[in-house]
Amino acid sequence: MHDPEMLKKKPMDLDIALEAKDFDLIKSFFDSDCENELIGVKLAGIQGVEKWLNYIFKYGESFKLDPVVIMLKTISFLKKSS
Repeated sequence: MHDPEMLKKKPMDLDIALEAKDFDLIKSFFDSDCENELIGVKLAGIQGVEKWLNYIFKYGESFKLDPVVIMLKTISFLKKSS
């Protein structure tokens, strides 16, 4: 069984890292084979996360994360994309 408090803490830690614009800490939340999409362009891996962060913080006034799949260790949480 996974600790429910840990499941709440990770997203809050990511939110704090985003607000602080702490790129190294933000990147630690992503796996090396992750994929992000920005304006229809798929960005892969940690280098993709860096490109995504640079763009978001350079051109974005604010943004909202809408994860489709979040994985914590062996648990997958699926969110229906709108």
